Formats: sequence, C-alpha cells, structure tokens
Amino acid sequence: MIAGRVSVRRARPPDAERLAEMERACFRSPQPHLILHVCGFVDGFLVAESDADLLGYVLFTPSSSSQARVMSLAVSPDYRRQGVGTLLMRGMLDVLRGRGFESVGLEVRVSNEAAQSLYADLGFQMAGVERGYYDDGEDAYLMEKNL
Repeated sequence: MIAGRVSVRRARPPDAERLAEMERACFRSPQPHLILHVCGFVDGFLVAESDADLLGYVLFTPSSSSQARVMSLAVSPDYRRQGVGTLLMRGMLDVLRGRGFESVGLEVRVSNEAAQSLYADLGFQMAGVERGYYDDGEDAYLMEKNL
C-alpha cells in the first residue's frame, strides 16, 4: 500500500540506480544501462514518488515533430494496481500536450492484458500488430492516442 501522497516529477541523476533496479524487477529483457544513461538528462523521463521512495517511471521521446513514443513504463511490483501507472501516464500526456504534440504511440506485449487495459482506459486505441517485436519473439500491439 502507498503511504503518503504520490507526486510525479522529472527524473534526476540520483534516481538512476533505483530506477535501474526497478527495470530489472519489471521486465523480461531489462535494459538498466538505458536507464542509467538517460536518467536526469532527458525531458521525457518522469518518476512517481511517495515519501522519498520511487514507485515507477515513464520514459518517452519525440518520434516526429507531432508524435511522441512511450519507450518504457514501469511500476515497482509492490505498487502495482494502485494507480501509479495511471498517474505517470497522465503526467506524460500533460507534458506532451503542453509541448504541442498531436499524438502518442506505444508498443505493448500481446500477453500483457493489464497494461493493455490501462492504456485503453486512458484512451489509447489499437493501431496494429508488430510481429516478433520483443527479444523473445512475442508480438506487440501498437496503440495510439490523439492528444
């Protein structure tokens, strides 16, 4: 259970080690080197924090002048299904709208029904399938949202 108020803020370099640990705990094919490399140095990296503990992150980047792409969303296993992912995604959507982006897209594992539901609840719609997208050969659904 989350103690205290949860806030969303930009990632900072001191967050990197904790976020790399989270990356390892959350994904089948983690990329902690990516987290360590970009933490605090890109505008599109938000974290959710409560009582000085990091609960999750969202990493996003422009893919064109009008569209952005979600690179990664992770919520610590201890804090899943408590609204942290929703807060992070809403924070990201606010940032993108403020910067004038028109749409945002993402890929999600075909087997990850919880994430698909989260994205659908936020207004993302299915836009296609990317065959063999993940390292283990699993397909990804492409989802998009107009801002």
